[in-house]
Amino acid sequence: MKFSLLAAAASLALGLHGPALAETTHTTTTVGDDGSYRCDGSPSGECFFLLYGSECKDGPARNGAPTLECTHFLVREFTLKAGESRKFDDLPAKVEMCFTFNGRLRFPDCKR
Repeated sequence: MKFSLLAAAASLALGLHGPALAETTHTTTTVGDDGSYRCDGSPSGECFFLLYGSECKDGPARNGAPTLECTHFLVREFTLKAGESRKFDDLPAKVEMCFTFNGRLRFPDCKR
């Protein structure tokens, strides 16, 4: 299954072009386009992931410009210890990710 992950500047962006690497304060995480996640290293010894999806539709125009109205939904929340990996075969076609090493992810605000 191929899908794309999008994350904030401190995390990563991944298209359908193979694995990407996220780095946040000496924490590295490898994410594959096949639904696999790996915690390569972290100051806390753990990597915390939150996966979510979004459904968007055209909203009413504002000041003559088109808008989108989006609803976000939680897909998965999980923790990996440094060196561990996990693969999911049942993710939606498009999933977005938030990542941290300190366990303080709050959905859906983790993207802000």
